[in-house]
Amino acid sequence: MTAADVRPLPPRGVVPIIRVRRDGEVLRFVEPCPFCHQKHAHGVGDGGKDGWYGHRVAHCASGLWGGYYLLEDGAPLPQELTP
Repeated sequence: MTAADVRPLPPRGVVPIIRVRRDGEVLRFVEPCPFCHQKHAHGVGDGGKDGWYGHRVAHCASGLWGGYYLLEDGAPLPQELTP
């Protein structure tokens, strides 16, 4: 690992939104996880609404940061998150 590989963690209290692509019943990360910098996959849960899949726990972070929200790549932010 080089200095170029090290990415800062999201600030505490900030819950990231991760872009995903749906592959059947699996959501695959488009970009690396903000906590461990690997690409993860999660289940689709309730199936999402307009590409919004809600909150997931970041198991790689041992619960230190809580998790992130999943949004299908190309889908707009939910109205409640837009100014």
